[in-house]
Amino acid sequence: LVFAICACLTAVSYFAAFLPAGYPLLGLLMILAAGSLGLFPCYYSLSQEVSQRHQGLITGMLGTIAWLTTAPLHKFFGRFVDTHHSYDLGLAIAGCLPLVGAVVWLLVWDWQSKDESESAG
Repeated sequence: LVFAICACLTAVSYFAAFLPAGYPLLGLLMILAAGSLGLFPCYYSLSQEVSQRHQGLITGMLGTIAWLTTAPLHKFFGRFVDTHHSYDLGLAIAGCLPLVGAVVWLLVWDWQSKDESESAG
């Protein structure tokens, strides 16, 4: 629930990307920052739920996957910024990606076996 709420908070980046400088933008950026600060602990604690025995391996693999998938995009985003002279689209997309993660997590998580293990313990 916390992950989903924080993902919604980071999604305000879509609106912040198109606001002019001023107090409304500052307010949205603070909401965005609070959401992203709330996501990181959830992300790292969720890796413990995947495998308690191989938690270090899972966390390392997730970090590696994140860097391997985003590293090639830096070149394209840099070109886009050079062409359009704006970071707006990148900010809008980056803030909405946690929502995608939250939806995928809600769809693929095995909720039934988690509930059974809690009631058995």
